[in-house]
Amino acid sequence: MGAGEDGIGGDCETEDGEDGFYDCEMQCIPDWMYTDWIGDDYCDDGTYGAYLYCEEFDWDEGDCDGSDGESDESDESDESDDSDGDGSGDVDADVGAGEDGIGGDCETEDGEDGFYDCEMQCIPDWMYADWIGDDYCDDGTYGAYLYCEEFDWDDGDCDESSEESDDSEMEVDLDADVGEGEEGIGGDCETEEGGDGFYDCEMQCIADAYYGAWLGDGVCDDGSWDVYFDCSEFGMDAGDCGGESGSSSGGAVGEDTVD
Repeated sequence: MGAGEDGIGGDCETEDGEDGFYDCEMQCIPDWMYTDWIGDDYCDDGTYGAYLYCEEFDWDEGDCDGSDGESDESDESDESDDSDGDGSGDVDADVGAGEDGIGGDCETEDGEDGFYDCEMQCIPDWMYADWIGDDYCDDGTYGAYLYCEEFDWDDGDCDESSEESDDSEMEVDLDADVGEGEEGIGGDCETEEGGDGFYDCEMQCIADAYYGAWLGDGVCDDGSWDVYFDCSEFGMDAGDCGGESGSSSGGAVGEDTVD
């Protein structure tokens, strides 16, 4: 796949204990990304966490134009958007609650055709074709939430019962226990997509689902995936992050202060 064990494309183990390989930036990413993402008509330039735009990966098997890492949008076609025949090119035809709801059409920040996921984030259409029903539960770990009834629990990739229990626990915890109030870290807010959210360590308003899915999940959320839980208000990501954080100070989220 690449340059050997110690180089780009070499074998490694991800932070989650999965079999992985080194991408162009020497990040250890899971093997399934190679199968699902390389040569999928989208240039993996790091936008969604994987860098495959280098010579070792043949510029994402042609998805990236030369050495600049930019995707050639003119080469993208309706066929790539709807390659699995599930209607990803016209999400409204088959998915979700209509234009204004989950599965509805939208335009991403990059100007791509997209659709609303379970958290009402506008994500590109190609994610529907490539990610749904791919034997991996898209629970937000890599930016897309497809684990809801509208997407048939990621076409069976996600366990419906465990997701529902996570949601019910999260609803209790968020309003009752998280943060310093409406204007502080952990406080309630509304995301740019109009969903319920809360403030992370950098006072970014992020979707409530991150609390249930990412806090204490074995990975330190230090901003690498655009979410910051590495502060004392969140118990250093419920123990996932070690050492000190300069982000903030105070009691840990959801913990009573003990004298």
